[in-house]
Amino acid sequence: MRYSLLTTAIAGLCALAACDLPEAPQWDVGVVVPYTSDTVMVYDFLPSAVSVETVDGTSVFAIEPQADSVEHRLGQMCSACEALSGQTVTVPSFVYTDSLDVLFPPELVTIDVINAEWTMRVRNELNFDPLRPNPDPNTAGYIVLVARDIATGATIDSVLISGASTTLDPDETASFQFSIAEQEISEGVRIVFHVNSPEDNQTVTIDTNLGAKIAGVLSAIRVRGVAVVVDGETLDEQDQVSIDQEVRDELANRVQSGLFELELLHDLELTGSFSASIAGSPGDLFSGDPAREVPLTQLVLTPGIAQSGELTADQLQQIATFATVYIGVRAIASGTETGSSGQLKVAGFTPDQFLLVDLRVTSVLRVDF
Repeated sequence: MRYSLLTTAIAGLCALAACDLPEAPQWDVGVVVPYTSDTVMVYDFLPSAVSVETVDGTSVFAIEPQADSVEHRLGQMCSACEALSGQTVTVPSFVYTDSLDVLFPPELVTIDVINAEWTMRVRNELNFDPLRPNPDPNTAGYIVLVARDIATGATIDSVLISGASTTLDPDETASFQFSIAEQEISEGVRIVFHVNSPEDNQTVTIDTNLGAKIAGVLSAIRVRGVAVVVDGETLDEQDQVSIDQEVRDELANRVQSGLFELELLHDLELTGSFSASIAGSPGDLFSGDPAREVPLTQLVLTPGIAQSGELTADQLQQIATFATVYIGVRAIASGTETGSSGQLKVAGFTPDQFLLVDLRVTSVLRVDF
């Protein structure tokens, strides 16, 4: 009886005061939408000379062939020949040493070779044989070719071409091929060319413009790792994601605000900026137009830290309107290491390195009970 009277009294007071009855209670509920990217390979940071191949089921880097050549004229090699140019006389003896650098591209600092082929060639473009063939090794001429690591000077391989057992007639080429395995090479390969050409009474017309051509080719290069200069290089990747229609409806009708948390997972020797973009087409990613994308900016490439920012209700509702949702990631990076010869902004890479993006978007929805 007391309950009935109290209820009647409250109803009467409300009627007299023209007050509204309380609405149903409302609660703000956080809904988390997680996203983890596919494996993002980091090949965009590598120079064009480096590609990736699969050998026996294992990924390796392949380096495009590196080659160079140089011609040493008789006038350079034989100082006494200059005064005899144009005369038909006995060729003087001469000793000459020089080198040729087969350089890697400037951004390729070091390669950790699994296997490669190294070829050295000598082409005789003189009008006599500089080896001065003679069965006596003490009086025959010779050419020595030594391949060295440019940065360290370490010997990779060498060959002796002796006139005691070999001839090198005019317009003839001597070629020597070696296999290189399990060796680190920095900056390229230097060929040291040394010729000892003793007098042997050969009589020719001295032409100081003729010479010998030295060539070096590093080919079939397969490596397990590289060190390269990375200076403000850009990595761009994109992925298509699906959002359930129920989530879209909730975002369109109930969302109040939101935030994102992003974490990068990688072990790269890189530092720099990072950003993400959410849009309705690949062409709208990173467009800079807020009507076409929702940008996530002011992030860094540092791994293992949670980076967060706010999202407005308008931005979340915009995402809900995209018929197809794309997420793009962009890193602008530089290396953190120093190269073998003091190069700055160097980073080491192996074929299996990658980057993962862990993104969580939390939307605050207003729910009636």
